[in-house]
Amino acid sequence: MSKKEPSKRLLIVEGNDDISLISAIMRSRIEGWETPQQFLVDIAMAGRESSTGGKSAITAKSAYTKIKSGRSHVGFVLDADNDCAAAKQRLENVVAEIKGLCDADGLECPKIDFWVMPNNASNGMIEDFALTLIPGSSLLQHAEDSSTSAKGSHAAPFRNGDGAQGANHSSKAKIRTWLAWQDEPGMRMGHAVAAKVIDPRSPGADAFVNWFNALFELP
Repeated sequence: MSKKEPSKRLLIVEGNDDISLISAIMRSRIEGWETPQQFLVDIAMAGRESSTGGKSAITAKSAYTKIKSGRSHVGFVLDADNDCAAAKQRLENVVAEIKGLCDADGLECPKIDFWVMPNNASNGMIEDFALTLIPGSSLLQHAEDSSTSAKGSHAAPFRNGDGAQGANHSSKAKIRTWLAWQDEPGMRMGHAVAAKVIDPRSPGADAFVNWFNALFELP
């Protein structure tokens, strides 16, 4: 199978979970998302090709190396974690620095924007976004109760915002508990979309899809 040509549109994300879920949503929501030649939008982890991604890898310098290859539209997706305002400020700084690098090199700057998970307004992460796409059920409630009990009664070591680092991984614990009970157990979130247990057409995805379409000027 021949390798697809790069798209002029690029979304830069933190990690593989973001790629898996966002790709699956757009494949369902956007007509013509994939052709034999290319995807409408390339979705790539921040940093070098060999990197493991992560918030710290989203920098102006790492993004600029990708932009110089002729991108016309560039987006960033970053988890808010415990401070949505700080995540937005970080990305605003990255965008401003990229524009400065383009000016210094005499390059036309691409259209750039960003989205902070889960909803561009609240603290949280992509798992919180994914949870809004799961139809409510007793099984989902049981997954939440089970992860809460594991933390409170059995000293499960996942962080829930009360430690020194302040990270809250409760939504990660909840959705991965729920995914462990699917067929196949433990599938990626993107695979859960294909398996029709996460609904890409849920109203919970609409605002993100609308932002995505507006940034990348998709039909």
